[in-house]
Amino acid sequence: MVMKRVILAALLLAVPMLPRAASADAIQDTNDIRAGKLPVRYDWLGWDGTTAHFRTLVCSAGGTTSCTASIVKQSDLATSRIELLSIQEVYCDGKAPCAALDSATAANFVGREKAVTAALAALTPGTPVTDPLGIFGAVAGEATRVAVRVRDVSQIGGPNMTAELVLEGKSGATQTLGTLGARVFRLNSSTIQGAHLSFDGRTAAYVVETGVGVMCWDFSNLSMVVVNVPRQKASLANTIGWKAYRKGDMSEALARFTESTTLDASYALGWYNRASVESRNLDLGQAQTSFEVAQTIDASLSERACKDPDFKPLRASRPSLFSCGSPAR
Repeated sequence: MVMKRVILAALLLAVPMLPRAASADAIQDTNDIRAGKLPVRYDWLGWDGTTAHFRTLVCSAGGTTSCTASIVKQSDLATSRIELLSIQEVYCDGKAPCAALDSATAANFVGREKAVTAALAALTPGTPVTDPLGIFGAVAGEATRVAVRVRDVSQIGGPNMTAELVLEGKSGATQTLGTLGARVFRLNSSTIQGAHLSFDGRTAAYVVETGVGVMCWDFSNLSMVVVNVPRQKASLANTIGWKAYRKGDMSEALARFTESTTLDASYALGWYNRASVESRNLDLGQAQTSFEVAQTIDASLSERACKDPDFKPLRASRPSLFSCGSPAR
């Protein structure tokens, strides 16, 4: 049996929702920065298939002020950025006008934004989100919620935390959706600025603002997390099933592993775990079907099954399904 283990710290940070900020542009950004403001905001540009497009501005005061504006293209597999503006380590404390942007830099910012946005492919807006924290709906008969947590990965050398966006479900099960910050000294705050669904509802894009600190300095970040909704729900159902399996509740475990494969028929681990319980229950015909699907999706699971005691009945009944190096024990 397999479980994707994530040991999360007990600290659960509040995740308030901000209303969508008014559409930002390079001229407004320039004025705000010059006025000593420290804006942290984004504009939703739309979807190109399963790739989400954002325009971001992050200004942060960590001793000195830094501001970066970018076009971000984010999928669940990769991220790319096109930088529109970068001013670093200027003195701008919000108490007096900040002259960090000279006329030439500001003009270049405005021109570059127009050129880059004009070159983007046609984008679709997607589906409006009324409940960003509840996008994933129910798993295992219970509502799920999106939250921000920190995982303590400290080693010798001082505090070290990883901030993550997670999906919380039944029995305390969690599914990590994405990393918001690695090697975080401290996490002061977190706010989900917005969430967007693709037109078919199968892909979700989150924008999370975090306030992090290093020693006596504080910084702001914007993180984009794009996830395959059915896959994450299937993985969470699988984790809930594993927790039931560990408790010896095979009926609940099988129900959750079956739900996992129903939520995402391409989720190999769900099929594998389902087959293992079916074999254990001597439902060998169904175990064979489930195991064959698992192998088709992920051939490496065949070797794993050779060592899994739950598959002993299926190995004895259908030895041709297995290519084990030595006879099953």
